[in-house]
Amino acid sequence: MAYPPGTGAVLAYGGLAWLLEALYGAYGAEGGLWRGC
Repeated sequence: MAYPPGTGAVLAYGGLAWLLEALYGAYGAEGGLWRGC
């Protein structure tokens, strides 16, 4: 399981972005702030 340097940080950031998208989507008057990305 050899990952390039920084892979863990990228995965952590991706997970955080997914979590924020899910939370904002749930509150969602505008359907999620990350929807257009």
